[in-house]
Amino acid sequence: MHIHAEAPRAAVFVPEPPARVSPNGDGVDDSPNLGYRVVRPSSVTVTLRAPDGSTPVSTTAQQVPGTYPVAFPGTSEAGTAAAGAGVAAGAWTFEVKA
Repeated sequence: MHIHAEAPRAAVFVPEPPARVSPNGDGVDDSPNLGYRVVRPSSVTVTLRAPDGSTPVSTTAQQVPGTYPVAFPGTSEAGTAAAGAGVAAGAWTFEVKA
């Protein structure tokens, strides 16, 4: 997974996601823990791009300082692989801009 963070004067911090995800429901590396931290009030755009170029996550919002999780497609709210969920294999891109 590729990660990109673009923020003037460090308005947002994005930790490095895991290098490999295996969303097959076996409980091992099924979902990355995606998220970011806003350090001052900012307009934040979050995009998660699938290998086919689609964007299952694409939001822009004014956000206050805090930590914000981003759910990976095909996972439950608990972050585990959802039953029967198909997740495209290949390189995903997680991008956060503030």
